[in-house]
Amino acid sequence: MGFSNRPSTWILVTILGIAAWRRISKRRSIQVKLHACCKKLTPLVQWYTMLTVAMLVFVIYSIVEYFLTYGTKRGQEKELERIYNEPGQKELLEAKLNITTVKQFKEVLAVPTWIYVVNGISQVSGALTIGIVIYQMWAQFILPCRTAAQQNPIWNTHDWLLPKRVDWILWILIVPAFFCIEAMRANTKVWGLVTGKSRELVWLRFYHAEKLELLYEHEDLEMASLIQFSAIYAFTRLISSLLEQTDVLKRGATVSVSTAVVALRPGKTINSNIDGEHKADPDAKIQRLAGEYKRLVRLGGFLGLWVYIIAGSIRALVTITIAVLLQLRAKMEIEDDKTAAFLENAEVAFEGMTSTAFLLLTALSVITMVIMSGTYIVTDKIGDANKSSLGRESCCSLLR
Repeated sequence: MGFSNRPSTWILVTILGIAAWRRISKRRSIQVKLHACCKKLTPLVQWYTMLTVAMLVFVIYSIVEYFLTYGTKRGQEKELERIYNEPGQKELLEAKLNITTVKQFKEVLAVPTWIYVVNGISQVSGALTIGIVIYQMWAQFILPCRTAAQQNPIWNTHDWLLPKRVDWILWILIVPAFFCIEAMRANTKVWGLVTGKSRELVWLRFYHAEKLELLYEHEDLEMASLIQFSAIYAFTRLISSLLEQTDVLKRGATVSVSTAVVALRPGKTINSNIDGEHKADPDAKIQRLAGEYKRLVRLGGFLGLWVYIIAGSIRALVTITIAVLLQLRAKMEIEDDKTAAFLENAEVAFEGMTSTAFLLLTALSVITMVIMSGTYIVTDKIGDANKSSLGRESCCSLLR
């Protein structure tokens, strides 16, 4: 199966690879070596440049594919007639979809012209959205940060390295753009069926090609949701870092969060343990308490969001796995496939079982974000963060 059949799989592979490189390249020691080795080509090996190029490639590919192949009625009549008259098509369409004539087949797939127009506008809007995201990330974050770094005696040796919080903001800004690309890809799958120009129709009968393309579409949207959770994770880390780095807690900056956990025995409190350990050193006590507060802010304050991210990611992975397995079964063109029926029922049962809990987790995560993002500590640094977080959370939940 070639690239043209499964670009969405390559989208996921690309973003996972870039995420891994982002994790590696954000170390200052790595950046110093990259700047020394690559010189003027250093910006080309930064993760945000790679992601920019990837977004442009995928969105241009999606737009060209849609408008040149699927977004027009030209040749639709002949394609549908060819599909209907292929060996075995008539019998399968009549048995599975109760379609008995080519006229009825065309009527089932008929779409008003105005829907073609509106859908074309939506695809263009998606491309414009990506363009705006790319402009914002470079004009408002990357280039200003580089200019500031060039004037700093420490950062000027690796001026393309972004500060940690800006790095998180960029991931929050860019990753939802891939949600838009995946939605464009899913839309293209559906229109390939409507126009009779789907690549799967070249080697599969319509009934099986329809199932396969709709499974691709389902997989695309679940991949988009999975990618979105990484942006929610970055947003959570950003807000928690702002809450942790207040003047009250800065004295505990040298205390590791992982080592600040106190093993309490029945009848003891955190303060009693710390008082006992640091009677002769008040500063150590303050640092220990600061570390405790930082741990509570990061883990306890955002507990609902951590559960939401983990549960949502697991849910998306399970759904994607089932969709991939069903794709393999659809390609076999097995009549009355009991395995496929079992997987479909399992997916329906799984989504039904988790939908209510996931809806409650979504509501809890939104409330948590509203509370945390509305504090003075956060609004003083980055303004109203609630608008972006609420939009992203709502977008995830609406596609469930």
